Amino acid sequence: MPRYFYRKLGERMSKKNSNRKNRSNKKEAEQEMLPLISLIMLVAPFLVGLSENYFMLFSLSLVTICLFGILLVNRSIKYYRNISVYAGLGILLLSFFSIFYGISSGDAVIGFLRILFMAIYCLLFMQYEKEQRMEVLEMVPTAGTFMTVLSAILVLFPGTRDFVISHTSRFQGFFQYANIYAFFLLLGMVIYLKETTLPAETGKGKRLEATDRGERWKYYIEPVILLVGIVASGSRFTIVLTVLTLLYLGIVEKRGKVPYLIVLGLIISGGYVLLTGSTRGFGRIFSIFRNSSTLMGRFLYWEDALSMILKRPWGMGYYGFFYLQQVEQTGVYTTKFVHNDWLQTALDYGVIALILLVVLFVIGIKNSRGTRRLVLCLIAIHMVFDFDLQYMVIAWIMLLCMDFTAGECRVLELRSAVVSVCAAVIFLLGAWIGTADLLRKAGQYELSNAIYPWEMETEEYAMVLSEDPEVICAHASHILKEFDQAGVCYDALALVDESRGDYLEMMKNKRLAVQYQKYTMDRYDEYIAMLDEAATKFESDGDTENYEICVSYMEEVVERLESLEEETNPLTYQTVDAPDFQLNEISIIILEKYGVAEGTGE
Repeated sequence: MPRYFYRKLGERMSKKNSNRKNRSNKKEAEQEMLPLISLIMLVAPFLVGLSENYFMLFSLSLVTICLFGILLVNRSIKYYRNISVYAGLGILLLSFFSIFYGISSGDAVIGFLRILFMAIYCLLFMQYEKEQRMEVLEMVPTAGTFMTVLSAILVLFPGTRDFVISHTSRFQGFFQYANIYAFFLLLGMVIYLKETTLPAETGKGKRLEATDRGERWKYYIEPVILLVGIVASGSRFTIVLTVLTLLYLGIVEKRGKVPYLIVLGLIISGGYVLLTGSTRGFGRIFSIFRNSSTLMGRFLYWEDALSMILKRPWGMGYYGFFYLQQVEQTGVYTTKFVHNDWLQTALDYGVIALILLVVLFVIGIKNSRGTRRLVLCLIAIHMVFDFDLQYMVIAWIMLLCMDFTAGECRVLELRSAVVSVCAAVIFLLGAWIGTADLLRKAGQYELSNAIYPWEMETEEYAMVLSEDPEVICAHASHILKEFDQAGVCYDALALVDESRGDYLEMMKNKRLAVQYQKYTMDRYDEYIAMLDEAATKFESDGDTENYEICVSYMEEVVERLESLEEETNPLTYQTVDAPDFQLNEISIIILEKYGVAEGTGE
């Protein structure tokens, strides 16, 4: 089995040699870069799908080198003028502008670099013919098959099991997220079934040159392995999408053997449930119509996201939704992305960017045929329920299937010095911010913040973990200048004020912390304890005025919780994170002491 896949990979990557005579008009530099680009597509899924910013930024540097190599040899670059290119440039410009109005300018820079990465990747593929782009796309099923087999092996070892299996016993491969892992395998299955023709018993197939029965069996191995991975992921929506796709391929496109894969998948799932009695992992498909908590959670995210978009149609910059979430959410949840890439685009870069993305897909689906059209349709559908484009590998697949080479072709002559400077700037920018993000991932928040001090979440961690009051105040002040509704900063400042005995400032900051973290119940209990401490101090000092302020703030907490319960979206009660508006026993005792406990323990 491994030898087959290695040989298949070798065959795909060596096509450039056999086809060189037929492509004599292609530049040598372009030909030499194609295997490297194919290798990047093969390896990238194993790097968490390039969802982590440091992997994405380091890969940006690598892809820039590929484009730089072509430009340096040719001293010119091909580009096309069409609506798709203009739409893509529009999204790139909007992502750049978000740096100046986004909630976190440092995160908005990373968001801009993500879009720039897609633009460079797209420009790189304008240098190649459609057949050559398909060679790169054919790396997807090979990568998915390798990943599934390797994950199955890693499951056997306690030290690596948790890396490829989620806490809910779902296969997640190297993507660290079962839904995207499953969807990547589905795209690989579609590409394989559409682009590979079953060889006849005698004679040659269109792609595979095989006459023996053993070689025919290999035709089925990859899609079966990919199907097993999809079922093992427990991704219910992707499993449904897989069934519908296989039915389409079997009935509409007359691929007679394809429906047997559906039966095989049901046998695997049913056998797992019968043997284990569990509907997790393989058996999760059987809970599609029984457990709606995840779907209700999605609806809750979307409703809150739509409200934010209406208030800020120009967008909030990359990660803006995540930072504003605690302030404007109407239920209990914490998520970096809204689990809908269409809405996420509007949240990050504005409604105009969303419209341009829709234009890209409409034109892409209209102008593409066969495999590329089906893949684009699947991505467009799956984006409704997940954050596919946060995984750069999925974005690459999308761009490979869109045709940006329609319309007028232009050749731009470039000077070596200009090319070198542009490539160096992009390379160094990716390496700089990528290094800072890698240190953040390793838990070195202070060092990461020192290298790149504009990433808000990193600075929040550095602030929270610091024990130096001056450092805490400096971090909090820097964050609040950018985003004055960062509740965690007011929390940190309140603790510093408490340690200094400045109770008035403590109450002010803790009150804001509760206001901007309204569904974090621990904050209310901490607030009441602080108010009790301050009231005791003011009472001992004979400060009646401030004592009364403390008591009024306690009453305000009770009123705020009652109001919050009324405002909470009913959808949140249908999720696993249903809110509990009760204060703890200590808080209730404190409130009873001041005569404001009525209703808090109900």
